[in-house]
Amino acid sequence: MSVFKFKQFQIQQFVNSQKITTDTCVFGSLFKQFYPYNPERVLDVGAGTGVLSLMAAQYYPSSKIYGLEIDCDSCLELKQNYSLSSWANRLETINEDFRSFESKHKFDLIFSNPPFFSNSLLSDKLSKTRVRHQDFSLSASELLLGVSTLLNPEGVFICIYPFDFLEEFLKMAANFKLYPQILYSFQHTSSHPKHRFAISLSHNIRENYETRELVFKIEQNHYSPFLKELLGPFYLEKAFKE
Repeated sequence: MSVFKFKQFQIQQFVNSQKITTDTCVFGSLFKQFYPYNPERVLDVGAGTGVLSLMAAQYYPSSKIYGLEIDCDSCLELKQNYSLSSWANRLETINEDFRSFESKHKFDLIFSNPPFFSNSLLSDKLSKTRVRHQDFSLSASELLLGVSTLLNPEGVFICIYPFDFLEEFLKMAANFKLYPQILYSFQHTSSHPKHRFAISLSHNIRENYETRELVFKIEQNHYSPFLKELLGPFYLEKAFKE
């Protein structure tokens, strides 16, 4: 699908190789669960098509949102998706490499849906894409390093990764003085293994962070009530029937 229509905006995805997935949409729908306030400045690292930026713009009506994207062609598509939305005046594209990105401002909220480069998760096509674009790969440690310097003292960083990376990721984050606040695990059904985790981190140490399980579908392949509640502000009704 080259154009993905939501209730309040639409996404063109002709150029960007990272197409919209259910995981991405669920991740974006959780932003308010992770950060219920109204951030002044928001940074989307690896903004891609801009779907997460636009979900954030819908959630946070007064935030200034910056979409950072390294690929020039993807950035042009990102800018177009921003311009077609009703929040264009609050959305700004930045065509830079996050590893060298500098800002005079700190951010209240930073989020990222980074590319996953686990061999078990990549198709042959995506593996070849990775080889061709090594410079576009952003490791978790590079992401955490940048976030640790750009995040406000009371700010929150939100990201999503494969579930089997969780233990290693938490150790890595602690090295950058970023600590878990709320963790969601994703499962397609209760009988499937957990396949993703979405997590919020901050500079504040929380001895016992919250863990929550999110099961996408229940009996007869229907979306779970909580997932429908999360995606309700974004998905058109027909999307729940697909």
